[in-house]
Amino acid sequence: AAVVDWLKEAHGVAIAGENVWHFDDRENNILPFQGTGFNARMVSCAPRAGSIGLCGAVPSEIVAELGVATCSASAAPPTSVSGSQHNVQDAGVVASPPCFCSFDLDRTLTGQQDDLQTCPDNQILQSVVDTAYGGGDLTLSVIGQAQVETFCKGCYVGIVTAGDASGYKSKERDVFVEKLGAIGTLVSSEWTGPSLYGEARKSCSGVSVDSPLVVGCLDGTKQFAVAAVVDWLKEAHGVAIAGENVWHFDDRENNILPFQGTGFNARMVSCAPRAGSIGLCGAVPSEIVAELGVATCSASAAPPTSVSGSQHNVQDAGVVASPPCFCSFDLDRTLTGQQDDLQTCPDNQILQSVVDTAYGGGDLTLSVIGQAQVETFCKGCYVGIVTAGDASGYKSKERDVFVEKLGAIGTLVSSEWTGPSLYGEARKSCSGVSVDSPLVVGCLDGTKQFAVAAVVDWL
Repeated sequence: AAVVDWLKEAHGVAIAGENVWHFDDRENNILPFQGTGFNARMVSCAPRAGSIGLCGAVPSEIVAELGVATCSASAAPPTSVSGSQHNVQDAGVVASPPCFCSFDLDRTLTGQQDDLQTCPDNQILQSVVDTAYGGGDLTLSVIGQAQVETFCKGCYVGIVTAGDASGYKSKERDVFVEKLGAIGTLVSSEWTGPSLYGEARKSCSGVSVDSPLVVGCLDGTKQFAVAAVVDWLKEAHGVAIAGENVWHFDDRENNILPFQGTGFNARMVSCAPRAGSIGLCGAVPSEIVAELGVATCSASAAPPTSVSGSQHNVQDAGVVASPPCFCSFDLDRTLTGQQDDLQTCPDNQILQSVVDTAYGGGDLTLSVIGQAQVETFCKGCYVGIVTAGDASGYKSKERDVFVEKLGAIGTLVSSEWTGPSLYGEARKSCSGVSVDSPLVVGCLDGTKQFAVAAVVDWL
């Protein structure tokens, strides 16, 4: 709360409580957020070391779901303790206000068939035929595999594609019904559009839909189908989605640029490598971000650069969504894992030249989230740390590391640290704490919610 207050006072950024998240490995730091108006989610759910995490946070735990959530008794992903959730046919949990993610199929949810040499992270399904672009075994892109969560996990989802998904009642269609249901909330398993019964693509201007799975829209006309799905969600399911909360992801520039002026967002994916005008490997997690506007790949096939859109910059630190949001992270066993332990946590990273004094000490060992290599919805938010520890003390190398890493996770507006343990271990209750930075050290467990509120006020 103190960080939120500080963000408001120091930077003029007013963040509503429902757009604030705190992530922490300890249940006694999560439950106190009940009744505060903020969201809090427990991380490092498996494996555990008693009351604390072991490996730190993983991407599937950093989600924009509302409420206060702890790990279940079996250390599964967080289960809601309290919160506002919007369920449709028990398909998933949708954020408030609701949002919609539309995906192209070929070279977005798929990659070039049977090609793991160019795209080693893709997955070949040898029993499933994909007839697109010459045909072959269905090969799923990283996003198409639905193994990494993105902000779309909290949104309604659909497909709008030029192809026919290998035809009526194909195995490919069945695969993507399953995968889309894991990516977000899919309200129907039926398909619709000009190519429902096979290849018959045409302009989707004026198209009528009765499902979010639309096949056969000529390139350059997908924006009409996206609009039709948004209208159908309102008419058939009573879900009104504002244009600014609608995204379409596609590998072809001629399907992105027509979204200009529609009020929807569109982002080009499969930016590297390319095969001329189309993608090669399909979409990757860093491309599925909740940034506003219409964005294509740059000439050098770097991540998307904005063509048009609404963006909120603070000290050129990053791009923040509108309305603005704030992600607060615990440090020890959330952004870090158990020191020097790659046997239990093989995806973690040891920094042998950096000391971490927490929990007995050792080499600083970054969790998957702490490495800042995988983007989450927090990429579009202000970010901070609220921790019980002291981050290895005043002017430590560990503090320098996390200033750098947090700046890659989201928008960090200050590199200074604050809180009871600014100059070393001196933890105490953070009720009534005053902050002048979003990096807060020394809050006794169970009192971090006060520091989060203070940062929001400071922003």
